[in-house]
Amino acid sequence: MTITRYNASDGLSDNSIFCITQDFQVFIWFGTRAGLHRYDGRNFKVYEVPHALSNPYFI
Repeated sequence: MTITRYNASDGLSDNSIFCITQDFQVFIWFGTRAGLHRYDGRNFKVYEVPHALSNPYFI
């Protein structure tokens, strides 16, 4: 088994990851303070937390 570490230089908007899951389409999802990140095996797509939210933990 290979373990790969990802961080902000790889496309994450935050180096602290609070949860990880994989969906039925084989995307890997990362939950961070800055928002939700979808990884397709090559690239990250970032779904940012709107700045108007005072506490992103209750989304």
